[in-house]
Amino acid sequence: MSSISRSVLAIATITCTPVVIHAQSESAVVGWAGLVTTPVGAFAPVITGRPASGNRSFGLQVRTSQWQFSEFDDNTRNIGLGAVLNRGRTRTVLELGTIKKKDCGECDVFMAGLDMRVDLAHSIKGRTTYLVAANPALGYGVPSEGSGNAFSIGLSVPVSASINAGSSVRLVPFLSPGYGGARFSGGGESETGSRAMLAGGLSLGGQKSAWLVTASARKIFLEEAPTIYGIGFTMTR
Repeated sequence: MSSISRSVLAIATITCTPVVIHAQSESAVVGWAGLVTTPVGAFAPVITGRPASGNRSFGLQVRTSQWQFSEFDDNTRNIGLGAVLNRGRTRTVLELGTIKKKDCGECDVFMAGLDMRVDLAHSIKGRTTYLVAANPALGYGVPSEGSGNAFSIGLSVPVSASINAGSSVRLVPFLSPGYGGARFSGGGESETGSRAMLAGGLSLGGQKSAWLVTASARKIFLEEAPTIYGIGFTMTR
């Protein structure tokens, strides 16, 4: 195994399950590990379902997610805190986060990311607003111990339907296919990989209020790899 491969496994200790590593190509493992150790893949998405109003507004976003390979593997938990800027047709989130695994302090990873949503098209039919957007994202991860770092880039296309239910609540089911790539660097070497992704979920918010709660899941396609489940909360003013 090359020195960069050892660096990959060092920064992504949380991904080192023999079944996954031995069943996949090295670039496939690098792509998956790089995405799940950065915000691009570590979190399930938050989808508002509302077209941009054109006005400038600010907000706060909190996301948490978890995954595990099997019942015998400790849960890996992620948490992220982001600042939200809505302007024109674009929603931008700057986010900081951490990855922690129970009983494994050397597995901790610090993350930073830039996540954008650009509205492409929307239509309103009755009490439902349909929205298609582009979601480019950048991510960075570095272990709390050891050397090496991960950089990732992704592009998803979330499709959502914001449904006004009753007089005060709106429901937003969504589906978000995408693709991402990652680059690991360490020991003077680097290695890259990429994987397809699919996310979906349901958001719940108020028709006139700025709060939103999202329950969602993300699958980064790799044989035997787990699904990432998450919850997010957004408040915009």
